[in-house]
Amino acid sequence: METEDDILKSLGIEPTERVLLVRDLTFGIDARGDDAFFIERHHFTSEWEIDEETQEALNGKLTFFRMIEDGEQKHQHGWIEDGRVVQWG
Repeated sequence: METEDDILKSLGIEPTERVLLVRDLTFGIDARGDDAFFIERHHFTSEWEIDEETQEALNGKLTFFRMIEDGEQKHQHGWIEDGRVVQWG
């Protein structure tokens, strides 16, 4: 059975790694398999603080986050509580 990559190769197109995009300010499973809250970079008002929109979405709860840019997961992650980053990973 032909795969999608086989079909692309038969057309002379070299398949590339696919990136799963995620939506801003949503919960899901990150690329490492962890439950995470996805946050676009622009929601960070400083290295240690997040904007009000993000604070409202989290309700002050301790939450693991993964930073995203244009829906693509980045390596930056950590923990947020009460509107502040409490740990970067």
